[in-house]
Amino acid sequence: MKDIKKYIEPYLTFDEPVPYKDCLNIYEIKVKNWFSFMSAYDILNIEKNKIPDVQVMQMSYLEFLFQLMITAETNEIRDKFIIILGLCFGVEYDEKLLNEEFSPNEILYSPSDGDVVEFSINGYDAKFISKDNRMFLNIKGVEINSTEFDDIKRIIMFQNFMDYDDEPMSDDFRNIIQQYYALKNKGVKQPTLEQKMVALMSQLKYTKSEIKDMGYRTFNLILSSILDEQNYFILKIAQTQGYDKEVEHWLYKKDKQKYSEAFGDAQAFENKIKSI
Repeated sequence: MKDIKKYIEPYLTFDEPVPYKDCLNIYEIKVKNWFSFMSAYDILNIEKNKIPDVQVMQMSYLEFLFQLMITAETNEIRDKFIIILGLCFGVEYDEKLLNEEFSPNEILYSPSDGDVVEFSINGYDAKFISKDNRMFLNIKGVEINSTEFDDIKRIIMFQNFMDYDDEPMSDDFRNIIQQYYALKNKGVKQPTLEQKMVALMSQLKYTKSEIKDMGYRTFNLILSSILDEQNYFILKIAQTQGYDKEVEHWLYKKDKQKYSEAFGDAQAFENKIKSI
């Protein structure tokens, strides 16, 4: 999938699940499920190719994730994967799919025809399939290859993080960006989810029940819009008292290159970084 952002935009706009391969829906995370999602989503973002192991680098991300699940000393990776299955795909525990000889959530080995081997998650409609020296994932009867799984990972991230960016960048560039935002946010205490919810209740009179069932990305977009509007009118008032810089409209913003603010004044930024 070449342009995931363009593909998912109509579904994000109207709070609809994103269809994949026609019969698999990918659901956005609700505010009420945010803590569960945050406890698990890191399994989709491991920097596999930074692990100094040639075999790992040659694996697809899907195969890498499966290997982590079956070789880890604890069940943490498997349990996080089950959380993602439930929140993002609606795959819930089903007693009809339980092999009672084994505990729920266990990964069960099942040889199939020829060189095909299946690894099912006991009690869930999801399994890994190894065939032709390739790894596949089957969710609700939909088979997903390694390339498609990479697409799905990106859909989940774009679907739930307002500022997610999957553009490749060098380590040096990433370090500069991280330093810039660390400086920009120095001394700023980030609000908790509860504080954000209360702010929205105060500004727009939403109830807590209404916010709980709101998509988390939409929730953040609303808050961001409120802040942009407030800052716009504050600066417009400041212009009447001598503030001489251009004030950009809070909704009709100019099209800027991403991260342009971090490099708008390279020398000043460099001086600030040195002073940290």
